[in-house]
Formats: sequence, C-alpha cells, structure tokens
Amino acid sequence: MSQNKHSVDAFSLPAVIVISALVMMLILFAFSLKSLDYKNHDTYREMKQSRMDLHSAAALYMCDSTLLDSSDSVCISVYGEGEAPITIGKQRWGFYETVYIRHSKEDPFRKRYMMGQSTECSHRAALWLCDRNRALSLAGNSSIMGQVYVPLNGINYPELEGRKFQGVPVPSDMLLVSRRSLPELSEASLMSLDSLRGMRNLSIDYRNIPGTGKYRSFEEPTIYAHCHIPGEVELHLNGNIVLYGEKLVISGKSDMHDIIVFARSVTIEDGFRGSAQIFCEDSIRIGTGVRLEFPSGAFVDASGPDKPCITVDNGSQVNGYIGIINGDGFDYVLENPCFKLRKGSLVRGLLYADGSCDIAGSIKGAAYIKDCFYRDRYSIYAGTLYDVTVEREDSLAFPLMLDGPYRRKIIKNLY
Repeated sequence: MSQNKHSVDAFSLPAVIVISALVMMLILFAFSLKSLDYKNHDTYREMKQSRMDLHSAAALYMCDSTLLDSSDSVCISVYGEGEAPITIGKQRWGFYETVYIRHSKEDPFRKRYMMGQSTECSHRAALWLCDRNRALSLAGNSSIMGQVYVPLNGINYPELEGRKFQGVPVPSDMLLVSRRSLPELSEASLMSLDSLRGMRNLSIDYRNIPGTGKYRSFEEPTIYAHCHIPGEVELHLNGNIVLYGEKLVISGKSDMHDIIVFARSVTIEDGFRGSAQIFCEDSIRIGTGVRLEFPSGAFVDASGPDKPCITVDNGSQVNGYIGIINGDGFDYVLENPCFKLRKGSLVRGLLYADGSCDIAGSIKGAAYIKDCFYRDRYSIYAGTLYDVTVEREDSLAFPLMLDGPYRRKIIKNLY
C-alpha cells in the first residue's frame, strides 16, 4: 500500500508567523487610527464649543450691557450650572468700550472687541435742532431722511440766492418737537475721560515706546506717552496707546490706528488715513482729503472764555463722532461757529454740537446741534441748512457719549 508524503519547506512556518504578526499589527494600527480619529473629533468639537460659548457670551452682553453695570468684569455660565464659567470684562476707551470674553479655565480661545452703542440715545433722531424761537429753514438741494426734532415753529423752505427749494420736503409724520437744550451727555463717559487725562504725569516720550510702529495689543497694559515736538510731526503709533501733547500738528504720512490723543489743539494734515479719538480743550482742524476711519472721533471740551471749534475741510471723512461742548460761549450773533463742515466732506456717526454750526457737507448717522446758519457773500441766514444732506443710519455703532439704551454693537475685533 502506497502512502503520499508531503514535504514542508523549513522557512514556511516562520513566514506564516511573521505574516500573521504583520496582519495583527495592521489591524491594531487601524483600530488606533480610528481611536485617534475619535479623539481628534472630540477635541475639535470641544474647541468648536468653546468658540461658540464665547460668541454666545458676546451676544448676551450686546443684548444686555447692564451685566457689567456694577463692576468691570463678571463670571457667567451661558448654559446654566455644570458649564465652565466665562469671564466678561470691559474697559472704557474714549467714547467706546473694549470688551474681552474668555473662559475662566485655561483655554487658548478668547475674544476682544471694540464696541459702541446700538443707538445714540432714545430719540433716534436724524436731526435735532434746539428751539431758538424760530423755524428750521431748508434751502437749495437739502434733504433730511429720518426723524427730525425741530422748534415749535416747524420747517419752511425758502428761496435763497435766486434758487427755489429743490430738495426733499420732510414728511409731516417725521416731525417732532425739540427742546431748548440738547440731550445730556453721559456722566460715566465724562468721568472716564477725566481718568485718562489724569494719567498724563505717568507718560513717557513717545520715541521711547518699545516696538514703535507695531500694534500695541489691548491684552497688554496701556502705554501713556507724550509728544512736545514743535511743528509737524510724523507719528507711528497703533493700538493701546494714549498720547498727550499741547499743540500737535500730525503729518499726513503718519500711521495711527485706535489710539487716543489728548492735547490743547490738534491739526491733522492733508491726506492722512487712519483712526484716532482726539480730545482737545481748544480746536481741532482736519485737513483736506483726510479719512478718519472707525472708530474715530474729535471732541472739544471748553466751557471757559475760549471759542472752541472743529473744522473738517473739503473731501474729508470722520467715521465715528464729532462732539463740541461750548458751555457759556454760545454764539448768539452767529460769528463764531463751533463746528465747520466744508462742502464735499462727510461725518458718518454722531454729531453733537453745543453751539452754532456752519454745515455745507453731509451727515450720515445722527446730528444733535444747538443752532445752524448759512452765510453767503451778503447775509447770514439763521437756522438755515443750504445744500446739506442729513441721513439717519441705524447700522452704525454709536459712541457711548449720550445716555442711551443698554444694547451694544461690535465695531471691530481686537487682539
């Protein structure tokens, strides 16, 4: 009887063992990748949720800024107990706020914003003209779009310089009655300005600022600096910086963004482009072709014998606010206007002028003025706007200058 014999090569058994081990390793590697994928997915979801929590906290503060009425920071739980608390804090920056939002735990994600009010005050006016016992006169190609607060005498549309009124009459349902005075300024905002003014003694020479020209983060301490160079000066200052001076003449070649300036008087030379909030005791002149971007502003506070004035020359834009407190220097004879807006220029935001105004440009946002006039070669016409456009714009974030609603709007992201 014959038997079949099979021979097995000597290397076959080790090869089988090696192949089996490799297959097992591949299977384990696949499971590890799957586990790593789940872990990465969990990490991604946690990071995404952290960001969403910060956005939710920001939305909550924008809807109700009274969260921080009693303090500068607060810890909240967006979704109730069991969630990690989120810290919301604020700091006044001129007539705006810087708001930071971060997790209380160690977390790489945080947000910082520049914010303003959702509206300037409860009146929501396109134009407010104080009652001086005379009507508002719209002449030439003038138009006002939005609610208009005027004296009891109302509005008339006279013929001036041989031109009949060519603009758009204000609908009767848009007319409301103003008072003899302007809405009050916010005491909290004025106090914050006084606090910043008081830091002048701690200032250093602006040329000694470390990393001059770089953006100073709002996560870092504020730098207080001064500039006493006579004549025109080219400045390269950005971010969390307060600059003090006397009579500053800022070159059109300067590089400035988001800073605050305190001085007796400021002149911004032609062609400048940037952003700054400027506070003066005397006068501010904004040259030709200047563009002050959001969030910018020019504010003059002079209640003494001086005659404060802000002038915006031809082809310039101020995006933010213009504010003048004229106090006892009210211009009854209309010879010394506290605000001059030249033809072809634009204020986009809030105009608040406690005095007479010589307006020839455009305003988009809201204008609250004590008086206005138009001057031609022969006469002065009190209470008159000639070839002027005033348009209410609700999409803006207004400065925290007047006592207004508690809602906020984001102007820009900060770091």
